[in-house]
Amino acid sequence: MSSIHRLPSGRWRVQIRRGRQYVSRSFLRQADAKSWALDMERRADRGESLLVARPKHLKRFSDLIDLHIADMAEVGKPLRRSKAYSLELLSKRLGYVAIKDLDRVCLIDYGRERRQDGTAPA
Repeated sequence: MSSIHRLPSGRWRVQIRRGRQYVSRSFLRQADAKSWALDMERRADRGESLLVARPKHLKRFSDLIDLHIADMAEVGKPLRRSKAYSLELLSKRLGYVAIKDLDRVCLIDYGRERRQDGTAPA
């Protein structure tokens, strides 16, 4: 069960405790707080961890790469040629993979494919 309280600052704090898991977050709007609390309670009911938060729009590995590129642009750090090439290649070869399906084996296979293409370790 979640508890939602108004803080002296006017923000809304949500606290959720399920077994040994505890998570809290504050929001400007009460509607946002209720929506987040409901989402976290549903995750707990499904047996998922409450501590791992992932934006809903990230479904494929290419979405994660695009987010990284956008974050770098936001802080004003340019994407250099080597990194841009590596991220583009990752996006082409592994971009279709769902994030939940991305695992160690998938990355090892990608490395082996790169080695067969003639790429040497750095």
